[in-house]
Amino acid sequence: MNSVPSLFLHKYSDYLLEQLDPHQAEDLQKVEDGFSLYREGMVQDLYVEKNFVMSSVFDGKKFDCLFHTHLFSLNTCNCNQRLCQHMMASFFAMYSETGNAETWINEWKLHHNFEDKASPKTVVSNSKKAEIDLYKQWIDLTDHLFEKEILSNKSMPPYLLNLHGLVLLKKLMNHYDAGYEFRKLFQIVVNVRLLEKLLDWFISSRYSYQEIEDMCKQLVEAIQTNIETETNHLPNPLPFSYDPICEKLRGNVRELLFLQGAFDHVVLQIYRLLWQNLFHQKKLRKEELAFAEKTAAKSDTKSSWRVAYSFQLLISGQVNDAVSVIESSGPEHSIYILDYMDYFAKKNDWNSVKRLAHSFVQHVKTYMEQADNPWRFINYVDSIFEQVSEHTLSFDLQEQVLVEMLPYSRKRLANFYFERKNINGC
Repeated sequence: MNSVPSLFLHKYSDYLLEQLDPHQAEDLQKVEDGFSLYREGMVQDLYVEKNFVMSSVFDGKKFDCLFHTHLFSLNTCNCNQRLCQHMMASFFAMYSETGNAETWINEWKLHHNFEDKASPKTVVSNSKKAEIDLYKQWIDLTDHLFEKEILSNKSMPPYLLNLHGLVLLKKLMNHYDAGYEFRKLFQIVVNVRLLEKLLDWFISSRYSYQEIEDMCKQLVEAIQTNIETETNHLPNPLPFSYDPICEKLRGNVRELLFLQGAFDHVVLQIYRLLWQNLFHQKKLRKEELAFAEKTAAKSDTKSSWRVAYSFQLLISGQVNDAVSVIESSGPEHSIYILDYMDYFAKKNDWNSVKRLAHSFVQHVKTYMEQADNPWRFINYVDSIFEQVSEHTLSFDLQEQVLVEMLPYSRKRLANFYFERKNINGC
């Protein structure tokens, strides 16, 4: 989509402020219905061509809107109304590229001295309060769509949940009300909240966790990919305006671990990713370390909180303690040592990677037994140990891990010996 001309958007906004009167029930309904369509992601195919802006809005069926950038009297919708909810939904989608649609609605009501006690005010002088309110709007949006798309059908089987969830997710990812500054953070928040709602649904489902993981894998992996993509493209350094939202999000991320059952490994990967790349504030990390320690102490060895505590120790610099906690949690959790190695590899801390590698080699046979795809597992392990060899000029650990992964690693081990022979000139 080409950018909507800012001059058109400014003038059309002023035009709507004058044309629509919130004291008129019909006008108020058009604005509210348009905002609801926009929030639910029903505006699609919005694009600019010469002096026109065109859009499609799905409201039971497809409606096409045409906006003239200079002569607003030429604006049309094939619902045959002069100014309708479909045009308002399209306007909010355009306006949200640079602003906040709900803020526009509040300004419109203020412009006409209209008091609506049922509507929360988003225009406040305290910016921190505004950002926390913004977070609540994102959560409420996700909950509203989940209620509409999922919970309204109480007997929905997991394979249908997967399909409906993917539709819901697309609506959330196409939602632009957050504005440019908060767009990536908005997408992280709604994906985390959607995962939280799904995990809660899984726990109360009559289906087994294995059945759920088999049938809802596509949906949960899409959520994980969205969070990874947006987290990896966050601005650096993070704006201070993110701080109050991150503090609220921290609570929802914690809740993911309490909803242990299906997709535990995905949840822990998301937890690690967000604490590694988003939650940088010293205050939050100190509080989370204390919380994770207390929660892990009250949990059994298979609890996800044991892994979370281990990772909090790791990012606080207590590497040996982190490894001790993860190893004491049983072989099913020791696999995360490989992720820790990757964490330090990205920081070019190869001494820490090497320390962790020794521990990993001791347990690698157990990991092989648990791997869904041994060949993919070997490739991933070997790629990390190959980096260790290159950066430390020591090849012993790479050889050891390949030997431990026999017979699956037979071909890779043969290549390793062949390459070492050529390098050493033997």
